[in-house]
Amino acid sequence: MSKKKETSDERRAALTGSIFAAAQGADSKVPKRRESPSIVGAALGTHSEGLSSELERLRSERDLALASGQILVEIEPDRIRDALPRDRLAAAFSDASFEDLKHSIQSDGQFIPVAVRKTADGAFEIAAGRRRLEACRQLGIPVLARVQELDDVEMLQLQFEENEQRSDITSFERAKWYEAVQEQFTLSTPELARRFKISQPMIVKYLKLARLPDAVVDKLDDPRELSLGDSEKLHKKMHDQSVKDLAKIAARAKGKGTKAQIKAMLEVQKLPSRDTSEFKESVEKGDRKIATISSKRNTLRIAVAEDLDPDAKSKLISEISVLLRKHL
Repeated sequence: MSKKKETSDERRAALTGSIFAAAQGADSKVPKRRESPSIVGAALGTHSEGLSSELERLRSERDLALASGQILVEIEPDRIRDALPRDRLAAAFSDASFEDLKHSIQSDGQFIPVAVRKTADGAFEIAAGRRRLEACRQLGIPVLARVQELDDVEMLQLQFEENEQRSDITSFERAKWYEAVQEQFTLSTPELARRFKISQPMIVKYLKLARLPDAVVDKLDDPRELSLGDSEKLHKKMHDQSVKDLAKIAARAKGKGTKAQIKAMLEVQKLPSRDTSEFKESVEKGDRKIATISSKRNTLRIAVAEDLDPDAKSKLISEISVLLRKHL
């Protein structure tokens, strides 16, 4: 038997003996001596002090376990905020796999808790498990959570580690997350690579994927299907094709699937330059030819008469400058 157990048994024995002795004295017609009425109170007080001490110890152990994440609690979803960069696109909260997750939680319960930290105002912030949190929110039930003491760096690391273990996180979602982390925490590309132990060239590829123009991405059936390879090819395609034209091509192929849209954008032939017109025009004043204006591709040339007055040339240049600023 442990020392704590012996102490507890001794206290209970002492309390029982004190109460029994006091009761005997009260029932005796001829008490042997005049006992103080505080006997029972003193015994109870002693026991109460022991209980208070034990309760305080249990509370301390509970708080320590809660802080270290050893205790799971149920929390109303509305008490949990999301302060970290989003690691999922909106489609991840409405697709077939999300509906399967909701059905599983509703039928069998939530087996994997979300990870949260407590805030100063008594609310919580989520580190990992956003889809489980949203599923519980939509089902109108509390979410099972592991409450841990985490600083900003630890929160971010926990979010990253969980995503690394999940196969359903896509390259595009990872890319957008890296981009959001870089912006929110003001990290350089080398710092970002070091923090998550990823090579700098790979981080550059992810950031390049994340920075595909919204005009194109928004036209895709499901941007989550974009890969790092697609990103490289589309960025090269944008060297000879405008973003506006690529977005139109993606829009025309909408409904055929993201891969079909990407293929259509990559296979389109280079459009001819819009500025291929050539012209030449003489400018006359009376019977006199004073200038010739010609254009070829993006070059506009004005040749004035050789005997044009210098002041007139200066005025002409000034007025042409005004016209260029007005119309270009």
